[in-house]
Amino acid sequence: CFASDLAANVPAFLASRRLHVLVDEVLLGARAMAVRDQGAAVVAQLAAVVRVEGGGGECCPRAEVLSLLVGRLERVEEHSATCNTFFRALKPLLSRFLRAPDTFAGCGVSVEALLPQLLSKLVHRPIVELDSGSRADTVLIGTLVLLVSLIRHAAVHDHPLVMDLRPILLAAYEGECEAAAREDALASSASAVSLVRYLFLECLFEIPSSQGTRALPKCKVPRTRSVCFSALKALCGASGAHLSELLRLVEERHLRLEYEEWGYSPALEQRAEVGYVGIDNPGCVCYMNSCLQQLFMLPKFRAGILALPLPATTNEKELEDNVVLQLQTMYAYLQESQKQSYHPAPLCKSIKDWDGNPIDVTEQQDADEFLNTLNDKVETGLKGTPQEKLLAHIYDGKMCTQLIGKGCPHYSERAEPFIVMSVTVKDKNTVYEALDSYVAGEMLEGDNAYKCEKCDKNVDTMLRRCIKVLPSTFVLHLKRLEFNFDAMCKVKVNDRCEFPFHLNLEPYTVEGLARAEREQQQKGNAGGAGGENGAGGGGGGGAGAEGGAGED
Repeated sequence: CFASDLAANVPAFLASRRLHVLVDEVLLGARAMAVRDQGAAVVAQLAAVVRVEGGGGECCPRAEVLSLLVGRLERVEEHSATCNTFFRALKPLLSRFLRAPDTFAGCGVSVEALLPQLLSKLVHRPIVELDSGSRADTVLIGTLVLLVSLIRHAAVHDHPLVMDLRPILLAAYEGECEAAAREDALASSASAVSLVRYLFLECLFEIPSSQGTRALPKCKVPRTRSVCFSALKALCGASGAHLSELLRLVEERHLRLEYEEWGYSPALEQRAEVGYVGIDNPGCVCYMNSCLQQLFMLPKFRAGILALPLPATTNEKELEDNVVLQLQTMYAYLQESQKQSYHPAPLCKSIKDWDGNPIDVTEQQDADEFLNTLNDKVETGLKGTPQEKLLAHIYDGKMCTQLIGKGCPHYSERAEPFIVMSVTVKDKNTVYEALDSYVAGEMLEGDNAYKCEKCDKNVDTMLRRCIKVLPSTFVLHLKRLEFNFDAMCKVKVNDRCEFPFHLNLEPYTVEGLARAEREQQQKGNAGGAGGENGAGGGGGGGAGAEGGAGED
């Protein structure tokens, strides 16, 4: 609408207050970048107009645009996902204002008012970048870019604020100190709250403390850090005092820092780019770490543990021995920490055996035994809490023990809840082979025959276990440890056992085995070989494995 007759359209556009709609709903509010770019192009056209004549007299479009954009700085956090276009439109306009303020008559913007506003926004901006792989904080980047423009302008014009920014930053920081009640608040001395120190420590190189709640530094993404370095460069170029202070900070942080090990690399101590926190292995507890991490990745279990209220007791011994509290602490670190890993020593000390001894981190144990022990202690710790039924809602499957008579037509079964399904992997090439062996069952015959209560006699019987109800969370345990009677100790089974990415368990359920037996019976009848009832036991497992592979 401006291309045809710019001078004629601008007064009407400004008079209709469509400029506010352009900034609020297009430049800031539009989700599509193409739409925001079009809005920025219109803003740039308006900013190029110094004066126009309208029905109400002469007006300055660029002054009105600058005044409106600066006013919207207070609301830019509401549009943090889309404000990058807003800052791209404001920066060149602000640069024009700093070079030629006379061409912005009546805008109401001044360096003296804008600089404290930007400093306050910088200090009060919460930390949103979790690691170097996070999405860049566009509000922080835009604020720093505008701040760099002001600092460079003040340096060129020998503005007194560039020589001493400490009072402004101190005034802006008072609110945050009161709100956050930080123990490590800035010192009362003026030098402790200089902008150089704030950018160097809080924004770039500060290390978060174990007691703090803020994931320092504020700038973690390379793009954000680059802009922050530009701000430091501008400050050093503006004043020799700022350069001297930066050199002192570098010396304090680098030259006088005592490293505990060779090859020190801070990047190796922060959370991995994939977004997860690991668990240290202080010895031979890989079995424990794998179980804890897999449980952590169950949203229902993780949320239930973290939602528990803290214990009312203040007795340190009771807190140290509280397995649920130590597990809750670990999961809080795994979810919120910015460190690379968490050391499980507190949890290891809280989990004790029947003799009251904590976990021996130098001894390899069976993951199945540890999981059952942990579940027992967690279930005990959850009694009387809102999460008392947490484990029952996760491990909601049922295992069925079947007794199938071969010398009589009778059949019986007993279902019971289960947590883990343990299968033998020795001499098994795949998980499906291990599952086939699990449901194959065994024959009770001869002296070991089962007495049928209905027939009132001993009959040959098939005894087997299979899945009655599939749980929402299925835990499959591969028996990697077996007891060696020659060495009188447990030894690890290192046989290769392949497993698929998708596991079909239907052939190992009551319905799946019954289906396989019917199919085998039909094949036997069709081939002229009359199938006996006993053929379904081992054959059902084989048919189940084939069906599982086919579905996969």
